[in-house]
Amino acid sequence: MDKLQADIIKTLCEFEIFLCILKAYVRNRRLSEASIVEGYSVEETIEFCTDYLAYVDPVGIPKSRHEGRLEGQGTLGHKMISSRAEICEKSPSVCIATHDRS
Repeated sequence: MDKLQADIIKTLCEFEIFLCILKAYVRNRRLSEASIVEGYSVEETIEFCTDYLAYVDPVGIPKSRHEGRLEGQGTLGHKMISSRAEICEKSPSVCIATHDRS
C-alpha cells in the first residue's frame, strides 16, 4: 500500500507542476481554455521551427566568399612581395614596360 501511495503522490505532484505551466499561458481569464491552447501551440510551433531551421541551408542568402578562407589559414610561411623594387627583381620586363610609358 505504501508503494501505491508513493506512486499516486508522485503522479499528482507531476500533474500539479504541469498545471502550473499551463496556467502561465492564460492571457485572457474569460476564455482561459482557449488562451491555454493558443499559448501552448504557439510555444510548440516556435520550438519546432527553431529546431528545424537550425539544420536548413538558407535560401536566397549567398554564402560569404571569405567563408572557409579565414579559418586556420594565415600568411605565415608565405613570401609576400610588397615593394616595387622586389617586383623589378622578380620580373625586369615589367619594370622596363612601366618606365617606357612614363
